Order: sequence, then C-alpha cells, then structure tokens
Amino acid sequence: MTILKYYENNKNGVDDFIFPEMKKVDFSNAKDVYNKIKVATSKFNKNLKSIAKKAGINKKVTMHIARHSFGNIAGILFIH
Repeated sequence: MTILKYYENNKNGVDDFIFPEMKKVDFSNAKDVYNKIKVATSKFNKNLKSIAKKAGINKKVTMHIARHSFGNIAGILFIH
C-alpha cells in the first residue's frame, strides 16, 4: 500500500495510470503502445529478476508469472 500511495500522488485524475511507464503513450498509435508496453515489461522483468536474486529465489520470475502467482494466492485466500 505504501508503494501505491507514493505513485497515487502523481495521478492526474481517476482514469490516469498509477505507474508512470504508460503515461506518455499515444493510444492512437498502435506501434507506440506496443513499444511502450515492451519497454515497461522488460524493465519490470529486469527489476523482478534482481529482487528474486537478492531474495535467494533461484527460479525464473517475470511479470507474467508474478501476475498468475498473485491470482492463485488471492484465490486461495478468498476461498478460505
């Protein structure tokens, strides 16, 4: 929550993105959208890999895997 609150202060309204990576996207330009998503995903994956290494996690970690892991954990917590 602390991280979200930090970024929330930079929002320009309720429809704005929380994280800054997509704020400068030209949504009328599919190539720009694709490139910005690709760069953001690469940046997130690089940071996740660094965090995993520091935490002693020796498995592949990506945003895709993290998203699904969170979904599985949240689903288990919701059921119980």
